[in-house]
Order: sequence, then C-alpha cells, then structure tokens
Amino acid sequence: MKAFKTIRFRLTFWYSLLLILSCVFFIGVLNIVVTNLYRSNTFVPSGPPRMMIKNPSLYEKMLSLDEEKREIFEEYRGNDLRNFRKTTLFSLIPLSLISFAGGYLIAGQMLSPLKELNKKIKNINIKNLKSKLSYEKTGDEISELIENFNEMIARLNLSFEAQKEFIENASHELKTPLAIIQTNLDSILLDNKITKKEISSLIESSRKSTKFMNKLIEDLLLLALLENQVKKRKLSLENVVTESTNNLRKIASENRIKLQLDITGKHFSMSGNFELLQRAIMNLIENAIKYSPKKSAVEVTLADNKDTLTVDIIDHGRGITEPEQKKIFERFYRTDKSRSRKTGGAGLGLAIAKKIVWLHKGKITVASKKGVGSRFKVEFPRNNI
Repeated sequence: MKAFKTIRFRLTFWYSLLLILSCVFFIGVLNIVVTNLYRSNTFVPSGPPRMMIKNPSLYEKMLSLDEEKREIFEEYRGNDLRNFRKTTLFSLIPLSLISFAGGYLIAGQMLSPLKELNKKIKNINIKNLKSKLSYEKTGDEISELIENFNEMIARLNLSFEAQKEFIENASHELKTPLAIIQTNLDSILLDNKITKKEISSLIESSRKSTKFMNKLIEDLLLLALLENQVKKRKLSLENVVTESTNNLRKIASENRIKLQLDITGKHFSMSGNFELLQRAIMNLIENAIKYSPKKSAVEVTLADNKDTLTVDIIDHGRGITEPEQKKIFERFYRTDKSRSRKTGGAGLGLAIAKKIVWLHKGKITVASKKGVGSRFKVEFPRNNI
C-alpha cells in the first residue's frame, strides 16, 4: 500500500491515464474517419451517388460486376472495417501497459535525485551539519531544492555553533568569578576569626565578580543576538558617534584622559541600527581609554569621504604588536589578561564591535606601533546610505 502513495506511482498513474485518454480520443476519431470513408465508398446503385462523385473509376468498375461479386466485395470491405475497429480497440491494452511501464521508469529516473537526497538527509545529524549535499546544478526544481536545503543546513549549523560557543564561553568565563564568590562566602561563613574589614574586602571582591558576570552575560547574549537579522532604519552616523563619545566623557575624566571629537563633513546618513552602532563605537572608545596612559588624549574623528563614512579612534597607549593585531578581534582574547580582569573586561568588546560593523557592511582595521599608540578605523561604504 505504501508504494501506491509515492510520488513516483502517482506521477506514473496520471501520466498513463492522460496518455491512454489521448489514445482513446485519437482511435475514436480515426474510427469515425475510416467509417465515413467506408460509407462514402459503398456501392448503392439506388442511393445517393456518393461513390460515383468521390471515386468515379471505382464506381464504373463496380457497375461492370454482377450482383453476387459486388456483395462479396462489400462483405470483405465490411470485415476489414470490423477488423480495423477490433485491432484499434485491443491496441489500447499494450499501449496502457507500455505507457505505465515507461512512465514508471521515466518517473523513477527523474526522481532519483530526490531518492538520493532522502538517503543523505537521513544521515545528517548535529555532528555533520557542515557537510553539504552534492548535486548537479541543472536549473530544475530538484537542484533548486537541494541548493535551498544546503543553505538551510548552513543557517542551522550557524545557530548550533552559536549556541555551542555561547555555552562553552559562558562556562569557561564564569568559572573564575563563581569560584571567587564561592570562596569569599565560605570564608565569611566558616571563619570565626574573620574581621569586619576582611568581610568588607571579601564582599567588595564578590561585588566586582558579580559585575563582571553581568557584563559577560550581557555581551554573550548580544553576540548570540547578532547571529539573527538586525532591524535597520535611516540614521545619522554623526549622532551615533557624538552620543557615544559624550557617554564616555565621565569615564575618560575619571581616568584623567582627554576625550576629543572632531567631525569633518555634513552628510552622514546611512542605514543601520542606532543602538548596535552606538555599542560598537563605545566599545572602541572605551577600549582606547582603558589602554591609554593618564594625562594622554583619545581622539575620535568622523569624516565624510568620497566613497566611505569613516570613524577613527586614536589612542597614545602602549600599542599592539603585529601578532596581537591578528587576534584582538577574536572572542575572549586579551592583550593583558590581568589588566582586563581588573577593568571588568572579558575580551568580547572588539569581537562585538567587529560583528556589528560587519552587519552594517563595514570593516574595522587597526594600525599600531609599540610604545606609540593605536588607531582603529571603521569604514562604512557609501552604498549603505
């Protein structure tokens, strides 16, 4: 019963049915034509002179025959007509068999890619989502189906990878602050000789660890969110950069850093997500503040160039070595692990900034010299406007 529900059987059935009905129609028309032709050539001396009009030479020959021979001749012609009808009628049986068998073979051949696709899909699991189904791009519906399936699997793999990476990163980064909090609580609860000053110090340490975890979780959730489609609208990059800079002036002041903003140009319209772009620019400025020496300056410039909108963040810190420059945009990478811990960083700021800029069709580059400082350049193409 299962075989009768398959696409192959249904295609064969409807193909055969259509072919048989076409044959029945053709044979019926053919019989009508032959019957009319027979009647028009029937010798009836007392009837209408059809035979004489359509075939006068045959009519004259029939007149030369006696009545008995004419009857025998007409009987043979009648038998020929009946045999023709029987032959055409019985020919429907082999035609039906041939059409069904041929249709079944043709349908099987045409649907063989689907059969192979079904086998490959059965073997796909979470461990081999990166593998793609091989196919020949013929432009038909099946090749288009396989192409779309490969794209769907790729998107699904990205989701699984993002989920896996989120869990691995979160568990790795949360391990240390949780251990610190657990140790502090154990010390407070189990040590009877602990002083108030020590308790205060342990609580402050736990508070910093909690703050670090909150920031970490917020960043990890944002990275996971960025794997999905981001809603964009028309905005002014000038407003984004200005607000981002103003938000960090207090932090810069606390670190005795002079935060400067310079804007060149007038046309800064683009399509984007204001909150995400602000987060990216703030991450870059905050990173520059963290690694700048006191009483130095961090310069933020926004320029309206011919082909791009450019944001430059320049600091005068210790600089970044060339090997480090290739890794700083990786998740959880820190150039100075001890300093990052103290400042509450988890090594996600630059990774988030790069991802946001990439989602806006832009790019981030870094130029740095040891002992001189670093320059992060963000460029958005004009075709994004």
